[in-house]
Amino acid sequence: MQNTTLHMIGHGHIDPTWLWDWTEGYEEVRATFRSALNRMNEDPHIRFTASSACFYEWILQSDPAMFEEIKTRVAEGRWELAGGMWIEPDCNLPCGEAFVRQGLYAQHFFHKHFGQTAQVGFNPDSFGHTGQLPQLLRKLGMDYYVYMRPMADTEMDYPDGTTFHWQAPDGSQVLTTNILESYNADAAETQDRINRFPTDSHLNPGQTQILLFFGVGNHGGGPTKSAMQVIRAAQKKGKTDLQYSTLHDYMEAFEKADKDVPVSTITHDLQNHARGCYSVHAGVKQWNRKCEHALMTAERMASLASHQLNKAYPKAALTEAWKHLLYNQFHDILAGTSLEATYEYTRDQLGAARHTANIIINESLQCLAKEMDTTAPGNTAILFNLLPWPVHQRIDLSPIVERALDTAADTEDPDAQPINTFAPWKAHPALHAVDPDGNVIPLQKTRGTKVTGCHYTLLTTVPALGYTACHIRSGEKPNPSQAPLSVSSAHLENQWWRLEIDPDQGHITRLYDKHNNLEILQQGARLEILNDPSDTWSHGIKGFDEHEGYFTNATTRVVEEGQVLATVQCKSTWNKSQAIQEFTFYRDDPR
Repeated sequence: MQNTTLHMIGHGHIDPTWLWDWTEGYEEVRATFRSALNRMNEDPHIRFTASSACFYEWILQSDPAMFEEIKTRVAEGRWELAGGMWIEPDCNLPCGEAFVRQGLYAQHFFHKHFGQTAQVGFNPDSFGHTGQLPQLLRKLGMDYYVYMRPMADTEMDYPDGTTFHWQAPDGSQVLTTNILESYNADAAETQDRINRFPTDSHLNPGQTQILLFFGVGNHGGGPTKSAMQVIRAAQKKGKTDLQYSTLHDYMEAFEKADKDVPVSTITHDLQNHARGCYSVHAGVKQWNRKCEHALMTAERMASLASHQLNKAYPKAALTEAWKHLLYNQFHDILAGTSLEATYEYTRDQLGAARHTANIIINESLQCLAKEMDTTAPGNTAILFNLLPWPVHQRIDLSPIVERALDTAADTEDPDAQPINTFAPWKAHPALHAVDPDGNVIPLQKTRGTKVTGCHYTLLTTVPALGYTACHIRSGEKPNPSQAPLSVSSAHLENQWWRLEIDPDQGHITRLYDKHNNLEILQQGARLEILNDPSDTWSHGIKGFDEHEGYFTNATTRVVEEGQVLATVQCKSTWNKSQAIQEFTFYRDDPR
């Protein structure tokens, strides 16, 4: 048998929220780190690897003396700061900016308090890994990546073994290792793996440097005395070289000692594990995405107010809000696999972060809006676009736009009558909208969010990272657009598209691209019932293809039609469930 070196990684995998809430996870971190420090005091050779900057911040807040002990061990090279992210996140669902913040806040924390940053990306328990991560890891200063899922054979094929080059679409590469079997091992498992791993079938051909994790995990724990005794006994036998190591040392040893070993290059996502996670608990996934966008919008809005008005930038508040969001992107939270009771905490934490963002957005908007000239006739609506590109967008204005028209003096029409703002459905006035140059913008009354309420809807273009205005005035004006828009309970058609709907089943039977003379769909938006007998994770499920039926018995009707848009609503049923689908076409927009 070839000479091999087993790199023994002392570790204690921690799920700060899973079958327990974050307050228990907080103590779990403290207890695990205390235990690791105690083992280091007992054995001068053992080393320990731990990720998640959030955990270190918890220790700093609750036990500064322990934090200083950790700093000493980090400086000695015995405690490895791994991961380079705020938490071990789900690696499929967060948006790109959130991934960047995971790394930014973690690496900043490590550099500030330890004088170094993580060198190895480490997300062992995440349920899959987006293929753009290598680019992000390299830009965060990490050349290596270690993970466990998807596992070899059962979940993904690894052409030349489980150590490979992982390449992002931009060409960035990181040397990557898939953890064999598990990131946890008690004493008996450690002994078993020491015996088996040198001949494991998933190693690269000729590989001599091998990664082996030991330590109690999931609810924390870390390296145990009994496992350390197993390692010492194996070292004395000398059949295989065993050394306490770190992820970084393993990667460097592989690059040096196994430089001639075949190593494949993988250029795609690392999937699939636990498909069910990505359809369970829609709530937490929605809270996450709304919070991400609220925080990004708040930053842009605050930046605009700071630049234009010298308003103080709320950095501290935004940083804390981002940390709340990043924590709740932990893989067992965002994937929807934690206990139901834990999501009360998640809802509150994400709600607090989003509320902070909304306060900052509103304050910035109010400060900017009060400086703008809104003296044009009618009621002025200021429309902001916080995206870095122009947007031609549907805008729904509240009935409050009628407020400025409640006296004849505020209108172009001397015969205008007062309007009941607080019961707008009782007296809808004839209104029109104009842009800052006086050009008429198509305006349409549409359904509001309250019973018998309404909105006023228009389409207009708002510049990138800027704003424009429109003025709502009394009296009808001819629609400046001559573009066609037709609708019935079974079809929608404009200059770009023709959509046909089955009035009995409620699904699309035709989508025709008029500009390209192309039939796009013969059937679409048909709600199919699929059988899913699995659990939250759907382990071992390759797909959901057991057909149970379709939503049917539909009723369709036109619910909106006017200068701007037309909407057909379809209600259908399956068993005791009802689905409502709506299809909207615009007169002057191809969406």
